[in-house]
Amino acid sequence: MTRFRRLLPVIATAIACTSAASAQTSARPPLRMEARPLAAPASYARVNRGAPTYALVNGRWWDGARFVPRTFYAVEGILREARPARVDSTIDLAGRWVVPPFGDAHSHNLYFARARMDSVRDAYVREGTFYVQILGNSASKLAAVRDHYNTPCAIDIVAANGILTPTDGHGIEVAEALALGYRDPWAAIYDARADTVRRSRLAEDDQYWRLDDVADVEAKWPRILAAKPDLIKITIIGTPDASGQRPSWPERMWFMRGLSEAVVRAVVSRAHAAGLRVAAHIETARDFEVAVRDGVDVIAHMLGPDFRAGEETAYRIGDDVARMAAERGVVVVPTVAITLDVTPDPDDLARVQAVQRENLRRLAEHGVRIAIGRDEVWHTAREELDALRGLGVLDTPSLLRAWTETPRTIFPGRRIGRLADGYEASFLALGRDPLANLDAVRDVAMRVKQGCVLP
Repeated sequence: MTRFRRLLPVIATAIACTSAASAQTSARPPLRMEARPLAAPASYARVNRGAPTYALVNGRWWDGARFVPRTFYAVEGILREARPARVDSTIDLAGRWVVPPFGDAHSHNLYFARARMDSVRDAYVREGTFYVQILGNSASKLAAVRDHYNTPCAIDIVAANGILTPTDGHGIEVAEALALGYRDPWAAIYDARADTVRRSRLAEDDQYWRLDDVADVEAKWPRILAAKPDLIKITIIGTPDASGQRPSWPERMWFMRGLSEAVVRAVVSRAHAAGLRVAAHIETARDFEVAVRDGVDVIAHMLGPDFRAGEETAYRIGDDVARMAAERGVVVVPTVAITLDVTPDPDDLARVQAVQRENLRRLAEHGVRIAIGRDEVWHTAREELDALRGLGVLDTPSLLRAWTETPRTIFPGRRIGRLADGYEASFLALGRDPLANLDAVRDVAMRVKQGCVLP
């Protein structure tokens, strides 16, 4: 939920000054890692025993670097190289380019009432996005529609079932505006209804949980787990620097607050003990550093997405932090398309995108895993792919790998996001070569998920 950023005013000059010092990595001591990464899950594949057995012929199959002519067989929804004893039907791929289905690693869709949900779900299927990670949903609303997902012939989802945030923290503003029935929540946050939104607690313990100290974590953790989250979503916003100074926002942006470091560490420790990943909303380079150091698994935004001239240093990721993120296996979801939503001035856009290019290049050089995610209601992941492509940092094979491997960041350990023996028989057949022109990802001629041929 990020449209409120259209109204982001100037961040205090202090953030730029303090962050300038922190950016001088050569003068800083080595980073310490406060938490161990979550243990890698065991490898698994979801079998579809009711699926027909197909021979998949005349396809050019993506191997992560190029397209190779091959024949596969789909047996109980799993790709096999060896021909089985029985083949029910042959699918002629007619020389098409075959890639794994795509993923959206930062969504706020698919948990609304059925009438509002179907159009977005169908848009995901049309573009070939079969795996969606919902970060910040109402647990009760999703429970009412969850039976429409996670079957062989449907989209697969994971969901946070609420954001963990402090009193007056990010996530509360939109959740309460929606719970109050305001159809224009981003306007309600700032107009005469703002005090009503701030006082409301209708969505508490459903779409968000307030954690102001470690005692709150201890008291509320059993109920947080009882909501059955697939992963945990937290906020890290406005982290103070070594001198205790923190970024400041105007009073009307009361929701620009995140969890304290003590709470972050307590949550990460408990989440990892429960086998749950932790994804963090961050704003500044200092927030990014804290997330990496304290054991967060997924950083749900790169930085920003907008800031005033002179504040660039506060949003630049340091080499030491990028290196640690790579070593820990942290997944970064850049969500750079948001900047196109909230930065209409061409000069401002050019300035912000220059920092985004710098950060993306630094992350890529250190081998940080990038996942594709849009982070906007009613929008799908392809817009983020287009925005990343527009930055001109990653080449076409890298962008194609990022989108086709995003599902593995959503379902770690699951044998998806690759076309090989023993992986799920889920793929898209494209009518054109995406390595020649990435626009070919729009030309989806066939969609198959776990052996189900989708419309």
